[in-house]
Amino acid sequence: MPKKKRTQKRRTVSAEAVSFTSVCKSVLLTLPIITVIGLVMLLCITAILLNTKNPDAYHTAAGLALLYLVTLLGGLIATRLHGRRTPLFCGIAIGFAVLLLLLILSLILPNSDHAYTSALQIGQHALLFPMATVGALLGAREKKTTRRRTK
Repeated sequence: MPKKKRTQKRRTVSAEAVSFTSVCKSVLLTLPIITVIGLVMLLCITAILLNTKNPDAYHTAAGLALLYLVTLLGGLIATRLHGRRTPLFCGIAIGFAVLLLLLILSLILPNSDHAYTSALQIGQHALLFPMATVGALLGAREKKTTRRRTK
């Protein structure tokens, strides 16, 4: 009499499983993309500001707006690269990566002459996380499909 074979359960990782390495991979793929986008936008903003009468008047505001816009786009792109899964983790991770990149750049580049207090600088850098998270949540939204009525 033949013995019945037991079926072995296979372990499969579901598509919804969150892994630290997959989020890090998406963030590391996003960083060069947003760096190129940021440099192109910086070139455009510099050209616009140089055509004004006083280029120094708005360079700080334009730089901060560009930083927050690039961080927002980074959250959006990281979530899309991660398959629209785990937008909160992608947003926090890209916010941390941009903050780390800014820290490294501030150590390499010489100090600029600005009148910001330490509390204001911390507040400006703390806004990177909400901007990246909002971008990630926007990137996770799926397009609503509308039905077409046929006669």
